[in-house]
Parts: sequence; structure tokens; C-alpha cells
Amino acid sequence: MSNQFRHDVQFYERDSFLVSALGDHFASGLRSRQRCVAIATQRHRIALARALTKRGVDVPRARGGNQLRMLDADSVLASFMIGDSVEESLFREVMEPVFAEMSHDPQLPIRAFGEMVNLLWLRGNHSAALELETLWNEMGAKWKIELLCAYAMPNFAHSADAEHFEEICGQHSHVAPAESYLRSGESERLLEIARLQQRAQALEHEAAQRVALEVELRKALGEQQRALVAERAARAEAESASLAKNQFLAVMSHELRTPLNAIAGHTQLLEMGLHGPVTSAQREALNRIDRSQRRLLTLVNDVLSLVRVESGRAEYSLESVDVYSVIRAMVALVGPLLASARLRCEIGEAASNSATPLLVRADRERLQQILLNLLTNAIKFTPAGGTLAVSAEPLHAASLARIEICDNGIGIPAERLDAVFEPFVQLASKLSSRRDGIGLGLTISREFARGMGGDLTVARERAEGAAFILTLPLA
Repeated sequence: MSNQFRHDVQFYERDSFLVSALGDHFASGLRSRQRCVAIATQRHRIALARALTKRGVDVPRARGGNQLRMLDADSVLASFMIGDSVEESLFREVMEPVFAEMSHDPQLPIRAFGEMVNLLWLRGNHSAALELETLWNEMGAKWKIELLCAYAMPNFAHSADAEHFEEICGQHSHVAPAESYLRSGESERLLEIARLQQRAQALEHEAAQRVALEVELRKALGEQQRALVAERAARAEAESASLAKNQFLAVMSHELRTPLNAIAGHTQLLEMGLHGPVTSAQREALNRIDRSQRRLLTLVNDVLSLVRVESGRAEYSLESVDVYSVIRAMVALVGPLLASARLRCEIGEAASNSATPLLVRADRERLQQILLNLLTNAIKFTPAGGTLAVSAEPLHAASLARIEICDNGIGIPAERLDAVFEPFVQLASKLSSRRDGIGLGLTISREFARGMGGDLTVARERAEGAAFILTLPLA
């Protein structure tokens, strides 16, 4: 900057302080025969005129004698702004004639106040405000000026404003703090400086901590993202493996059904004596073959049912079905098994004797398969002399029918209750000749129940045996 140019900045908290500082600045200059230029808002121009009058300045005479000139900051600013930028050539074209007119004595500097930078800052156009400060400094190389700028301190209330604040201070030859600092005595000011140093140190430490936390956060986010990608890849791989498994099981099951059906056909032909007389021993062997074939076919059909359920291809033909009649039919169907195992089955009073049907909305065939699975399971795990019980009742408040099948057999260990509906889970560790199967019956039954809008659950607190509860929507 030129030695003849002084560029000060005054920060202020209240307009009254700014006007008082301007009044002192201009009054002392006018008394020293300096000429003064105030480029301010209308409100500040009126307040400045009153402040000068209180300080003994004849404002009309000073303005008439070209000692004091007051210009509107908004109008002057608009004359050299193009969009959001300061046009340098227009700035010089507007301001140089003003200072040329006011310059009457080369030895006396012109005192000037410019509020335009503060207006730009208030409007959020920080880059234009700093550009204008630079142009003022360049103009000072040509004109002997004592320029005072002012900024409202509340405009710098955030930590992010620190960099801009430093830039503004760097554009000026002298920086004057706001009034709250100036009102203090020397010792208080020194104390305030110490406090500000401590706050600055604390802020620097806090900023360093935030940077470290941001690094840790980015690292954690990166790890989370990698884990998410790995999880998605694992899920996709699992879904692909599940699809491949289902496809394999479907193909193999279909392939197994063909020879099993052929075995059944040839067994029947042999039993009919189409290939010659059949002895009693041979007929017994054919019966064993037939039973084994039927058992294998049942297992294959279970696998096919599981594949359809897991792939979402299970179809349901929903209709109104009388639960009571289905219960009686299924209990009758397993009658030979009950007799062979020396068990008895009790049917609840309503299911046994009620003349009013209990209608549910269900697929009849799927409902029969569920009840058959539950009854055969109960038979398998109930020792000779035991009892099965089947009951059903409407739950009108929930619009459901509740069907319960229980037994007083070996029961289910508490630690295995959550696993009973998982596929291929065997409830007994040492299977007897009657406890066979591959552990799909309960899995398929629950999926069928849910497919019909109901559910299949296991009772958790029983002194003996096991109890399964089937719920279905009332029709």
C-alpha cells in the first residue's frame, strides 16, 4: 500500500457505536480542514448528520462548501456491479471523479467511509466484498485517502467465518475491535486477550479432535461398506446355491418318481399272478416291496413339496372347508396306525358330535396333509398305551379357527423347540423302527398353513408330550 493511503476497518456490534465512531472520525477531520466523503445507507447518513451536529459541525454549510459529501451506498454499489461481480473499470469510473472533486490540498488526505463492503457481506456475496477491498487498496496508490470500512461483528458468528475474517483483516492497515472490547480498561483488555488465546487454543484442539474423528468415521464407514458388499455377495451366493439346490432336488425327485412308479406297477402285476403263480412267501416279499416303494414315493413327494414352497410355486385352491369333518376323516385314516401302535385318539366334543360345521377358508388337500403329518408324528413319538387328542374351536375375536393335536409321548426338549420347523431336523437322536423320515413334515406343514393365511406353532410349556396348534382364517 502507498504511504499516503490509510485503510482502517472498524468492527461493531451496534449501529449506535458505529455512528458515534464515524461522528468522531469525520468531526476531527473537518476541524482539521480535511474533506470527508461518506458512502453509507440512508439510515446511517441521517444518523451521521445528527452525530456531527452534536459535535458542533454545521452540516448544511459543510455540504454546501464541498467539505462533506454524502453518497447513497446502495446506488453507488449498483453503478459498478455486473451481476454478482465488481467491474473494476466501472468502479474507477464512478469513484475517481468523486475523489478528484474533493481533493483541494495535496497535503491533506481525504477522509472517507465506505459501507458498500458490509452490504455485500450481508447479502452473502463475500467474494465481491473482498474484491472491492482490493480495488480500494489499489485506488490508494493514486489518491491520498484515509479510508474507514466497517463490518457488523454478528456476521462472523460461526467458526467457518474465521478464514474470511482473516482475509478482511489482511486487507487493512489497521483493525479496530468491536465496542465490547474497547469499553474495558487496560487490565480487562489484557485479560480478554488471554481468554481469547485460550479459546483459540481450545478451538484448535477441538478442530484437531474433529479431524481425527472424521478419519475414524471414514474408516468405520469404509469398513461398513466393505462388510455390506461382502454381505450382499454372500447373500447372492446363498440365493444362487439355494436355487441350484432346489433345481437339483426337483430334477432328482422327478427322476426318482419314474422308477418308483414302475416298481409299483410291476409289483402289482406280480401280485396279480400275470407272470405265474405267487407263493405266500413271495406275496409277503411283494408286500414289503410295495410298502418300501410307497414310503420312498412319500419322501420324494415331500422333497418336491418343499421345493415348491421355497421357490414360491406352491398353489392353493382356497374354499370353505369344515374342519370337524376333516379331523374325523384323518383320524379314521390313521386308525390302522393307531391300532398297530396300541394308541388311542380322543376327538374333542365339538369335532366329534357338533352338528354345526366349523368352516375355514383353506385348501382341503393341504389341510388334510397338515393334519396327517401332525397325527403320524404324534403316533411315531408316543409309546404304546399312550393317548393322542385332537380338538378344534373358533376364535371369533381373531376371526380364526384353532386346531390342536397333542400327545403324551416323549415330548420335545426345550432346546429343540426353535428348531422343530427347520427342514431335515430329526426330533429323536436314536430312531426306532417307527421314528423314520427325513424331517420335512413339520417344515412343509407350517409353510402350507402360512400359505393359507394361518400358522402352525408348537406349545412351549407342557409337562409331558408335545402339542401343535394350527390356526386358519374362518370362512
